[in-house]
Amino acid sequence: MKYRVSLLPEINRKRLNSKKKIERIKVYALIILVVLLAFLLVVVSTKFFADKKLSEAKQKNNEYAQKVAELQQFREINANLQQKIQLIGEIQINEPQLYNFVATVSNLKHPGVSIDTIECTEWKTSRTCVITGKTESRQAYLEFEKMLQEIEGVSSVANVTYINGIGENSGLSQFTVNINCSGGAAIIVETTEGSSETTTAEAK
Repeated sequence: MKYRVSLLPEINRKRLNSKKKIERIKVYALIILVVLLAFLLVVVSTKFFADKKLSEAKQKNNEYAQKVAELQQFREINANLQQKIQLIGEIQINEPQLYNFVATVSNLKHPGVSIDTIECTEWKTSRTCVITGKTESRQAYLEFEKMLQEIEGVSSVANVTYINGIGENSGLSQFTVNINCSGGAAIIVETTEGSSETTTAEAK
């Protein structure tokens, strides 16, 4: 059996042992530091990759949201067209004036104004139509109302309602306008001997 005997003084031996311990601690600390640095690089790389994917996802989501909004606009336009087509289809063949009036109003083009519905009830007697729609500004609506007044056969145009700021952040206003046209039928009551009879006379 071999024994190692240090001939160094006790103080020098302790100092050497302490120095070796410090060096070992430095090595361990360096290893830990390298591991932490590698972990930090992994975290930074992962975060960069995640941020890139998130940015791409947000960009695609914005594109999809824009396409959905455009599709909704097309749906509204199609719904308006279908309403107008249905209304025109319901017009009797012996009412060419109503057909021409609806066609004229439907063809009116004014920036910032869109027509939602055109309802003409009791056309033979009252020659009255109610139009609902949306407008981007009061001035645009007033100019549209002036265009209605200039249609041949229109006797009066009266605003019924005007509601500002419909919907969320849409900036649109909703309006309802009542239009009276010339013509129509007057109800005349003729009394004969022993009975009464109601006839309809076409107003000129």
